[in-house]
Amino acid sequence: MKIRDSQLSKLSRAEHEALENLGSALPAVSDIQEYLLKHSQSAPLRRRYGDAVDVIEWDLQVADGRGRKYPAAHGTDSIVIPRWARQDWIVLHQWAHIVHRRLNVDLWGLLSAPVLYEVSHGSRRKELQGGAEHGWQFAAIYLDLVRFCMGKEAATALEASFKAHRVRYRPKRIATGNIRQFRGIVAKTASLHA
Repeated sequence: MKIRDSQLSKLSRAEHEALENLGSALPAVSDIQEYLLKHSQSAPLRRRYGDAVDVIEWDLQVADGRGRKYPAAHGTDSIVIPRWARQDWIVLHQWAHIVHRRLNVDLWGLLSAPVLYEVSHGSRRKELQGGAEHGWQFAAIYLDLVRFCMGKEAATALEASFKAHRVRYRPKRIATGNIRQFRGIVAKTASLHA
C-alpha cells in the first residue's frame, strides 16, 4: 500500500519561498558531483545518517537531465538535474529523497535489520524510516541537509517557511497529561452522558 503524499505542494511552495534567493548555482554536472561529495563527508551528517549520505560507496550517479522537464531522484543511486534546476537547494531536495530511501535499505539493497549500529547507520535512522515521499520524515532530512550544506540562515528561512505553509517536519505529538487531567475529562464525559 502506497502512503498518500499529501504535503508535496505545500513543501514546494515553502522551499521556493525560502530558498530561491539564498541558493547558489551549480552549472555543470561535475559541480553537482563535487558538491555532493564534499558534503557527504560532513561529520554531522555522517553521525545523523551514517552510510545513507555516502555518495561514494553507494555510487550515486548524477545525470544532466536532457529531455526532462523536472529534476528527479531514481531509486537509491541516481539523480537527474536539468539545466534550469542546477541550484544547490534543488540538488539537496533530490539528495534528501535518496537519503530517505536509503534509510530503509542497507548497502546490499536488503531491508534493514531491526538492530542496527548507530555508527554505520546514523542516529536518526530508526526515527526517520518510512513515511510518504514528501512526508515529515523527508522534510526533516531536507531541513538537516539545508542546515549542514547551505548554512544556518537558509535552514532558519526554510523552517520558518515550513511553519508558515504548515509543512510537517516533526512527528505528531502524542498528547500526554497527568492523571488528574485524565480523571477530569472522564468525569466531564460521564456527566454529559448521564
